[in-house]
Amino acid sequence: MALHELHPFSESEIEKLPRKRGVYVLFQIEAPIRADGAANLHEALSRAKAEFPQASHFSVEALDTVDAMNQRLHKVREELHLVRAVGFVGKRR
Repeated sequence: MALHELHPFSESEIEKLPRKRGVYVLFQIEAPIRADGAANLHEALSRAKAEFPQASHFSVEALDTVDAMNQRLHKVREELHLVRAVGFVGKRR
């Protein structure tokens, strides 16, 4: 899976994720709402499903090293210019 591929943010799509390190981006329709890195993409996206119920899609990219993940995450965040806050799109209280 690559960051340019959008997948529905559903349990069945999350189950297909590798249990590897990488970067992920959550989207609400086409607007990116969160970009982060994780040691285990499957576990991270499973947790994010509860934290961001309004997210509709995701993309991921598996990476081999922590340094590669951190560099890629920095680049992705710069490119996306995330404008929404967790309080706006996160779990309702």
